[in-house]
Amino acid sequence: MKFKKTWVGLLIVAMVFTMFACGDSKDENLVIAKVGEEEITQGQLDRYVQLFSFFQGIDLKSLPEESIEGIEATLLEDYISLKSIELYYGKDESVLPEGYNEDIDEVIDQIGKDQVANAYMKDNKISNEFLNNFFLGQYFSSVFIDELKGDMAEIAEEDIKSFYDNNQSLFEVDEVTAKHILVEDKELAEDILAQLKDGADFGELAAEHGTDATASNGGDLGTFGRNMMVPEFEEAAFALEVGELSDVVETQFGYHIILVTDKNQGIESFEDVKDLIKNKLENDEISKLYNIKITEIRNEFGVEYLG
Repeated sequence: MKFKKTWVGLLIVAMVFTMFACGDSKDENLVIAKVGEEEITQGQLDRYVQLFSFFQGIDLKSLPEESIEGIEATLLEDYISLKSIELYYGKDESVLPEGYNEDIDEVIDQIGKDQVANAYMKDNKISNEFLNNFFLGQYFSSVFIDELKGDMAEIAEEDIKSFYDNNQSLFEVDEVTAKHILVEDKELAEDILAQLKDGADFGELAAEHGTDATASNGGDLGTFGRNMMVPEFEEAAFALEVGELSDVVETQFGYHIILVTDKNQGIESFEDVKDLIKNKLENDEISKLYNIKITEIRNEFGVEYLG
């Protein structure tokens, strides 16, 4: 659904999401800030944060009490920025993409039909009206980001190459692709190793003798980097050349025979990573433009803190 892509992408680029636990003792009708004549109440902020926590899968109750004030202040700034963007467009929904209403209605309908989501909304007093306004805000923000992208200069090839040359450590690769056969008995492991050296099929022996989940797919472990396996296994695997069998390797899980099928070590090529670098530089530039423009808009409408 295009709507989900729109607002999820926005959260990554434009929003500062921080966890917040709402206390029961707060007056939800208390006006804590104003953007122009637009009032923001404590209840609105609480529901805003509850929605973010729900979509991010975060348990608010697990947060320490002492962190609440600082977190609330951060999220209030986010909410003020959202309201500022809406005012910037005069709350004119004609700027939003075609079909936005249908997409929002569909998402709200899905939430209502989902037992867990619906219960969460009821428990936190999040009405369909608030959900609708929440998603409208995400759409306005998405349009705002698209506008910033339109004002952004193209990232030059030389800037991409310069980032690559000056940040080689970011592109270091040290990983292997391997298979293994895991058994509980050392003597059996040594017998299997002897069979492999005599030309037996690795996958067949893995399927016959392997004791872990990889046995069903020939012992395939896929590709992994450093610090992903137990130390004894990692040391043996990374010491092997492609196509080479290990000796019997003992770990806490049992006895392994390892076959490395591929190795990738060194620095990723510029061609392989230049699109990723370009995306990073574009996002950095958008963030700068966002902060500049948001400051201008907030100053234009005026922000007053009342809580």
